[in-house]
Amino acid sequence: MNKPILYTFILSLIVSGVVLVGSYLIANILQNYVIYVGFYPVYPLAWLSPLVRMTGQILAILAFILIFAVRAAR
Repeated sequence: MNKPILYTFILSLIVSGVVLVGSYLIANILQNYVIYVGFYPVYPLAWLSPLVRMTGQILAILAFILIFAVRAAR
């Protein structure tokens, strides 16, 4: 197998994994952010967490495709 193609595949896989894990961490922080109003906890940013997760998944796929295509074309 051609080593530069393998290295490009591994690099694009690592970058897309970092994007995916980062988006899941941000979504988890948004989901667990709490403000106490009196005795009751309020989660004002919890509605954003599914949107951040979905956006992270899309960006991870796009990052993989773009990095692999650009580096493989060289």
